[in-house]
Amino acid sequence: VVDWPLDFAATETGQSLSQLYLRYIYPTLKSLPKLVPGGRPDAAALVHDRYNYRKFLEAQGASPAAIELLRLGYDSDHGSAAWSLMQERDALGAQSLFTIVGGNDRLPRAFAEALGEKIRYGSAIAGITQDAERVSVRTAAGDLFHGDRLIVTLPFSVLGPVVKDARLSERKRSLIENLEYDRTTKVFFQVRKRLWIERGLSGYMATDLPIERVRPDSGSEPNQRALISTYVQGAGSRRFEQMSEAERLQKTAAWIEQLLPGFSATVEGGLSYCWALDPHQQGSYPLFKPGQIAWIPEMGAAEGRIHFAGEHTSLWTGWMEGAFESAHRVLAELR
Repeated sequence: VVDWPLDFAATETGQSLSQLYLRYIYPTLKSLPKLVPGGRPDAAALVHDRYNYRKFLEAQGASPAAIELLRLGYDSDHGSAAWSLMQERDALGAQSLFTIVGGNDRLPRAFAEALGEKIRYGSAIAGITQDAERVSVRTAAGDLFHGDRLIVTLPFSVLGPVVKDARLSERKRSLIENLEYDRTTKVFFQVRKRLWIERGLSGYMATDLPIERVRPDSGSEPNQRALISTYVQGAGSRRFEQMSEAERLQKTAAWIEQLLPGFSATVEGGLSYCWALDPHQQGSYPLFKPGQIAWIPEMGAAEGRIHFAGEHTSLWTGWMEGAFESAHRVLAELR
């Protein structure tokens, strides 16, 4: 019997987190199909696009206390329940997440090495136009490039002004203008040892502290240097965006200290990143509101000579997998 410090309904008292999950979430996930490349949101998922996650759990009969525990570290009122359920269903039964050995930055570095001078650095796009014969791109520096086709991977959060003269349909303009992007802040620490492993913990933590969620690296040796990070979204991210870099690190380390006493003494350095403050991104990934999941296929649809790729045009929104999947789709369109 688990004695949570929450006021559960009588039928929930003493149940573990796993039991609550199996009762209120798992049956729905089991009824949903896994995501497939080039697919559309399934009708079974769209049923839950009418409300946020809190409303979804309320419809399953969960009490406010059960909802608080099941969504610890997440905002239950944050976006469409369908989006979250689709992501959870895709992860159901997965054995692990994959990373690139040596760091995920090896991927863009490999592109840079292979493409060489074909990449034009420091060339911010100021405008895109198209007609029946060609598509043109103008940079902020005044350079002009022409081509038969253009693949746009810019997030919709910054795309609007760039394509105002691109002869897009009213529907596509509406999608670009009305898609909101989430706010996300991550704080990373390098530590001299994995204190969590030393204490028999996984290092994955969901909390009611401002840091929301803690995520360790994939290593398992307790006495080796390691990385651990916190992940904050939505309104919680705004708090961190208003802090200086030093303040983010100091406060985050203190909050983790509450979960792992002695943590601060293991910290060797750290850094943070606020995606909403990046002028070229203005957010992390789309925050689909209730009723918006069905937009995804339209977001990726070509308009004249312009093709659209990026994780935001895939069912794997917010993941590298989505970016790769959209690339395959656009290459098929160009054949």
